[in-house]
Amino acid sequence: MIVCARGLGIELTRARAYAAKAQVALEFYGVEYRVQEVEPLRKRELGSLAALQLPAFGKVPQLLLGPPPPSSPSADAAALEHERAPLLVDSELIVDVLAEVAGPRRRPCAPRSDEEKAAERHWRSWTASSLVRLLVANTNRTLAEANEGYQYVEQVSGFSPSTKLLLKVVGGPIMYCVSRFVTSRKLESLGIATRDELRASPREPLFREVERWARAITERGGMHGGAMPDLADLDTYGVLVSVRNFPVFDELLQHSPELRPWVESMDRWTCAERRQSRLPASVPAA
Repeated sequence: MIVCARGLGIELTRARAYAAKAQVALEFYGVEYRVQEVEPLRKRELGSLAALQLPAFGKVPQLLLGPPPPSSPSADAAALEHERAPLLVDSELIVDVLAEVAGPRRRPCAPRSDEEKAAERHWRSWTASSLVRLLVANTNRTLAEANEGYQYVEQVSGFSPSTKLLLKVVGGPIMYCVSRFVTSRKLESLGIATRDELRASPREPLFREVERWARAITERGGMHGGAMPDLADLDTYGVLVSVRNFPVFDELLQHSPELRPWVESMDRWTCAERRQSRLPASVPAA
C-alpha cells in the first residue's frame, strides 16, 4: 500500500512486516499519512511515482519525503517540488530517516553507551534477518495456510476481478514455495534452525528466538529503550504485529507472557487503534 504523509509529506508502500515497521515509526513520530493498497505481484500502483518522474522501484516499502503529491497534473509548482523530494526504498532506512527528520517531536531514548548502541544495532539486525524470516516460515507452513494469507484480496475495492483471481490462485503457492525453499535455507545458513526442524516444527525456533528478545526487554525493565522505545523496540514491534491476526501471534504471547505488557505498552506508544483505522478495512491488522 502507498502511504502518503501530510505535514512531512511521506509516501510509503506497505508490504506486510517491512512496511509495518515503517508505519509504526510514522505513528510514533506523529506523522500524518494516508494508505492505499498495492497489488503484491505486479505492483502497478507504484506507477504514481513514475507520473512524478521519480525512479521506478519494485521493492517495497517506499517513502517519499516532501509535500503531499499534487492533486492534478496542472499543479506544476507542487509537482516540481515533489520531483525534488528524496525517495527512500528500504524499511530500515525509512525508520532511520524518520528518527532523524521527525526526531525532535519524539525521539527514542539516545543510547547512553557504546554497549547500548551495539545492543540496539544487534536487535534491529536480528529483527530484519531472523525474526521476519521465522514469521514467514510460521505463516506459510502449509499450502492451505499460505492461501489464507491472500483471502483478504476479495475485500480490496481497488483490485480488478482478474487481479483478485490471480492473487488467490498464485499468491499462496508462491509464498509457500518461498517459505519452504528460500526462507528455510537462509535461516539454516544463519544458524537459526535446520531445514528439517523448520519443516517438522517451525514454531520451536521462533519461540526460542522471541524468548531471547523477551529476556532482553525484561532485563531492561520491560522496554529495550528503558523509559521509552528505542529503534530496536520499534522495529521488533512492527514486525511482530504484522502477524497480529494470525494464530502465531497469540501463541507467542502465551509462550512468552512477558511480551504481553511490552506489546500493550508499544500499542500505546504507537497509537495502535489510530494506526489500524488508517488502513483500508480489507487490510490485515498490523
